[in-house]
Amino acid sequence: MNFKILIKNSKTAFTLTELAVVILVIGILFFGTISSSTVINSVRNKVTRDRMEIIYRMMGKFLADNKRLPCPASIIENKNNLNYGSEIRDSSTLECLGTGVYSSNQSGAENLVYGMVPTKEFGISSDFAEDGFGNKFNYYVDKRFTANFITNITNDLNLVVPSFGTAPYQDIFLIKNQVMIGEVPVNNDAIMVIVSNGVNGFGSFKNNGTQNPLSQNTQQYFQEYSNIAYDFSSNGGVNTANFDRVFFASSDTNSSFDDLVYFKTRNDFVETFKLMSLIPCKGNDILDPDFSNLGGKKSVYYGSQIEADNPCPMPNESIRKIKKCDSYGRWVDVLGQCPSGSSPFLTCTIGSSGSGISGMKPKIVRRGTSGTDGECLNDYQGSYTWSCDDTGTIIFNNKCLSYCSLSSSLGSGIPNLKVPPNRQGEGQCASGFSGYFIWSCNESGVATINTNNCTN
Repeated sequence: MNFKILIKNSKTAFTLTELAVVILVIGILFFGTISSSTVINSVRNKVTRDRMEIIYRMMGKFLADNKRLPCPASIIENKNNLNYGSEIRDSSTLECLGTGVYSSNQSGAENLVYGMVPTKEFGISSDFAEDGFGNKFNYYVDKRFTANFITNITNDLNLVVPSFGTAPYQDIFLIKNQVMIGEVPVNNDAIMVIVSNGVNGFGSFKNNGTQNPLSQNTQQYFQEYSNIAYDFSSNGGVNTANFDRVFFASSDTNSSFDDLVYFKTRNDFVETFKLMSLIPCKGNDILDPDFSNLGGKKSVYYGSQIEADNPCPMPNESIRKIKKCDSYGRWVDVLGQCPSGSSPFLTCTIGSSGSGISGMKPKIVRRGTSGTDGECLNDYQGSYTWSCDDTGTIIFNNKCLSYCSLSSSLGSGIPNLKVPPNRQGEGQCASGFSGYFIWSCNESGVATINTNNCTN
C-alpha cells in the first residue's frame, strides 16, 4: 500500500469529532427525542473505530515500506512536545526501548511492549493517537515483529532470528469475550492490539501524558483491568508495567465495560496489504534427501525457487528437482520427480532474458505447460501469463506495472514515496512542510504532481 491520508490540522478549527458532536447536539435540541449523551457517545465510538481502521492502514503502509511493524511512541509524552507520536526505538539495539515505552513484567509475555500509537511515523495528524473520547489509544505489539527485515536467510534453516516474517506468529495476544457462563476465546494469534478505554477512560492516558485514575474495585472492573497497563517501573534502563497477553473485547457480566479492542494477526497484515513477499519457507521443512544441507536445502522468501543438490539419475543427470516457496511458508514442487527412462524432463525459464520482461519475477516451468500465476518483482503491481511448449518456445503476456516514485524533484515539499500505477491520490507534504498535494501515476510508472499546495 502506498498512499498518504491527508488530515488538515489547525489550532483554530474544530476536530472531526467536535464537529460531528455539535451537529448531533443541534439535531437533538431541534427534535428532542434522543438522549444527548447516548448519541454523543455513539458518535465518539464511531470516530474511535474509524481512527483504529486508519491507524491499521497506516501501519500496513509502514510495514510495506520498512518490512517491520513500528515500535510504540511514548505514552507519557505531552502533545505539545515536538516528539509526540515518534517511535521509541533504541538506535544501537533496535529494540523498543526508551522513555514512555514499557515491556510486560508478566511471565510468558516478555516479548510484549506497550505505548502510544506512533502517528508521527505514519505522517498523519497527532489527533489520531487519541480516541473519540480524547484519551490516548493504548498500542500493544510483540516486539519481534518490529525487528529489522532479514535479507539473507539462506543458512538459517529453522528461521530462529526474529523478524516480521520469521517470528513465531501463533499464541501471542489472546482476545476473549466475557459471557455469562464464562470466558470465550476469540483469537489467540494477534500480534498487535489497540485499545480505547471508552467513555469512562479507565486507566487510559490523556494527551498531556498523565494517566486517568484506576478503580479500586478490581473485581468489578476485572475485564477492564486486563485491557490496561499499570504499576510502571524502571530498572537498569528497562521500563516495565503490569500487563499480560489477555484482552477482553466484550463483557456481558459488567454493565460498565465500554472498552473498544482492535487486533490483527500476522496473516491479517499479509492478506490486507499483499505482503506475502515477507514470509519465508524453512529449509529444514524440506524432507527430500536430494536437497542436502550443502546448497540445495536453504531457507528462502516467498516466490523463490531452489534446486536439489543431487542431480537426477542418468541419462537425466542435467536435471535437478525444483521446489518453490509458496504462500505462508509452504514448499511446493515445481519439478517434484525425476523423469523415468531415457526421456529427459525438459524445462523453460520464464522472465529471465529477452525483451518485454520488465518487472517479471523469473520462474522455471516444465515444457508443455502454461499458467496465469506469473508474479511481479517488488515495486511492481500485477501478474503475467505464460506458456512453454514442447519445443521450449516461451510466450508470455506481461502485465507487471511499475510503481511511481515521488520525490522533491517533482516539486517542493513532495516526500519520497512509492505510489501504485494507474491511480490518483492525495498526499500529505514532507516533514517541515504543511498542506497537501495531488498525484497521479500512469501505467508506465511515470508520476505527475497535479496540484502542489505544500508550503514551509
